[in-house]
Amino acid sequence: MSNLTQEIDIGMVRVSSFKQGLAGDSPDEQKEAIQAKRTKEGRIDIPIEWVEIIESASGVKQPYQRVLAICKQSQIKISRVYAKVIDRMTRGGAKPYIFFKEQLEKNNVQLVDVAGVISSHTVNTLEHITNKKYAWSVYNPSYKEELLEAEAGKDEVRKILTRMIGAEIRYIKYGYWVGPSPLGYKNKKIDTAEHGERTILEPDIEKEAVWFETMFSLVAQGTPYLEVVKQVNAMGFKTRPRKIYDELIKTKVIGVHSGEILTVKSLKEYIKRPIYAGVNNHSWLEGKPVKGRFKSIISIDLFNRANKGKITIVEDGENVRIYNGKVPSYLQKKDKFNSYFPYKDQVLCPKCKKPFYASTSKGRNGHYPAYHHGSRTGTHPYLKVSRDTFHETIRKFVQEVKFTDDFLMYLHKFILEEWETRRKTSLDKNITLGQRLTSIEQEQKMYAEKIPLLSSAVAIKVMESKIEELEQAKVEVMAEKAKRQKEGMDIQKIIHDSWYFFEHLEDLLLEGTNTRTNSTLFGLLFDEKPTYEDLLFRTAKLSCVFKLSEAHKNTLGQKSMNSDPTRIRTEDQELKRLLLYR
Repeated sequence: MSNLTQEIDIGMVRVSSFKQGLAGDSPDEQKEAIQAKRTKEGRIDIPIEWVEIIESASGVKQPYQRVLAICKQSQIKISRVYAKVIDRMTRGGAKPYIFFKEQLEKNNVQLVDVAGVISSHTVNTLEHITNKKYAWSVYNPSYKEELLEAEAGKDEVRKILTRMIGAEIRYIKYGYWVGPSPLGYKNKKIDTAEHGERTILEPDIEKEAVWFETMFSLVAQGTPYLEVVKQVNAMGFKTRPRKIYDELIKTKVIGVHSGEILTVKSLKEYIKRPIYAGVNNHSWLEGKPVKGRFKSIISIDLFNRANKGKITIVEDGENVRIYNGKVPSYLQKKDKFNSYFPYKDQVLCPKCKKPFYASTSKGRNGHYPAYHHGSRTGTHPYLKVSRDTFHETIRKFVQEVKFTDDFLMYLHKFILEEWETRRKTSLDKNITLGQRLTSIEQEQKMYAEKIPLLSSAVAIKVMESKIEELEQAKVEVMAEKAKRQKEGMDIQKIIHDSWYFFEHLEDLLLEGTNTRTNSTLFGLLFDEKPTYEDLLFRTAKLSCVFKLSEAHKNTLGQKSMNSDPTRIRTEDQELKRLLLYR
């Protein structure tokens, strides 16, 4: 403001949001209305300073506070403060409006609105009797109307927010999305039959989604957080750029934040967000999360494994629940697999071709674990095989299983071809790295020979700097070369281990520490699940890549291991001896 100006007006222009400024009641429209009012009052020649305000009017920080600060601090006389209507000054209701007007009056500033609700005219109720004035006898006739107008503005805010926020809460409960998309997703508009056009999330598969897939997978595998951060940042992770606005003029951009790389702290925060598993736990849902109507970046199972029990999502049909800490036992998924009886679902009853049951009975001399099926009154008599006998039968059968000659020949050919391809690639890479190493050393030697010939300290420093850069490049090349050599050794180890398992299939199928894996691999031997009788007499239908040893087939006098059993063998004395009837 110029100090030569004797008097000035303030034009209070306010927009509640960027959209309001574009869609209606814009700052320009308010300025035009205020200027028209000043023209009628004959004040168009008096300078006016425009104050744009965008703060929330319903909170503690009222937009007029900036105007009051200007009125108190100005070295120039401010006669009037103009606003289009009262709710452009405040939407906090009568209380903040009264405070605003009283503060202006203390500074001898008149408040004027274009609508004409505010009036400076006062009436003395004793004027017809005496010239004396009392605090109680002097009043402003428009005061009530002003308060009503201020309260109406507050009511309007309440109605607008109730409609808007209420609709957003309702749509969130339906599984839609409201607001900016989280990192990893992007917003997508869809047409729905029941709710019209709505917004959902869609994984940003082109860029951001892969960061979170990698993030959750590595954490679930037990990779240290620091290593996860390094790998994800190497993939180009960075938060989205965001604009920085002026604190007073909210429409003014004063800078742009370029984004941040992943840190251990932010990694831990991302891992805890159920939205990446497609579950929305917005505060509006009041602890009742919902499944989003969109494809998630990761599965709920991967989310739970990554959080390791600290946060668990439990599905119950279409409903979901989120637990911090231990999940109640009645909500935990019961695993039917019993590691003590791992083969009960892989081997069938020879009588009815259904899976065995398994349990441990208690007798006089201890406990007796066994596989069993049938009943005294069922479709067939009750049969029972002790656990040790059952497992020993499986072990003996597996010891006789071999890969077919054709399959082994194919494996030999495939592995040797793959090894040769990798060996050639590794050799070519090593040759290239060796050449690069030689080139670096020659370049270092060249710079070192030039240094003694130089007299300029600056030139010498440049040469030394180049030698250091080449030394760093040399270290990196040597590290890459060592890595390639190790890969060559790893390939040979893989081939050696593979041949061991081809020749000792029982070690792969039976000697693993994970009984579930052992059971699953055992099941892969067959085209169809075998009965216990099939295992005893080696008549199970093996997969095309397996066969029984010739020596054992000759012992049994069978021509083909895949022959279909006649089922008459159930009367055989050996089967009767092994199957315990009750």
